[in-house]
Amino acid sequence: MALDNSLHDRFAAAKAENEAKRDAAPPIEELEKSGGGGDSGGMEQRLSRLETHFEYVQRDLAELKADQKAIAGQLSNIDRKLDRLPTTDDLWSWKIQWIAIGIGSVALIVGGIIGGLGWLK
Repeated sequence: MALDNSLHDRFAAAKAENEAKRDAAPPIEELEKSGGGGDSGGMEQRLSRLETHFEYVQRDLAELKADQKAIAGQLSNIDRKLDRLPTTDDLWSWKIQWIAIGIGSVALIVGGIIGGLGWLK
């Protein structure tokens, strides 16, 4: 019985591909460790990028809150409409009422026919 090494080979190929991508990625900017450079080691540039990203996050969060309020309004409308719909018990009682009306109608018709023809004796 031969061993199936295809899974092992695919794993090794994927690992090599990930390592190649990691090595090709641009290096992460590091802050200067020594002080006195006067430029804060690029901190100002990094801070401005973070502030920009944070503004986008705040904008997206505001949109989500607005969407949530709109959805809540729609759900309350749906709740009001559902309150007006008949329940299963209502439907069963209506069904029983119509059956009773049908049986009563048949009884009246048959009684009328029998009573109406009673004089033929």
